[in-house]
Amino acid sequence: MNFFVPLCLAASVLVPLLWVLGGALAACFSIEAWRSLVAHPVLLKSLVLSLWTGLVSTLLAYGLTAWIISRSFTGKQLQSWVKRLPLMLAVPHAAFAIGLVFLLSPSGWILRLLSPWLSGFEWPPAWQTTQDPFGIGLIIALVAKETPFLLWNAATQLTRDDVQT
Repeated sequence: MNFFVPLCLAASVLVPLLWVLGGALAACFSIEAWRSLVAHPVLLKSLVLSLWTGLVSTLLAYGLTAWIISRSFTGKQLQSWVKRLPLMLAVPHAAFAIGLVFLLSPSGWILRLLSPWLSGFEWPPAWQTTQDPFGIGLIIALVAKETPFLLWNAATQLTRDDVQT
């Protein structure tokens, strides 16, 4: 009787997961699924866009981290950065992305605050922000979310006793 409830809970999680895993493995070995994927007209464009956004956001986050560390390596500036990082790291990626969209989209909070008295827009403009063909919005979101993580890692390495001068 003691094992009935945990067994039911485990089964309620494991049965759907195993079902999905079986379906994924079956599709993985299907030649027709691979032919359909290769024949899809936007496959190359999506692969290039994925590589572009991933590489550019990585390089920009790394460069921004290196720039911040180079400007604040000495003294109390690095410690002030390190004290603020846990709050930024605690925000989940999806919540951060949704908040960024709510803030920066053409019908977002910033433009609503400035419209129509400052921006002159009566309706949201037709700007491509979240569905842009170059992935600029995704790059900005990734850089903004990953830079604190890289700063945290760099700061932990730079504040070690064997590294300090």
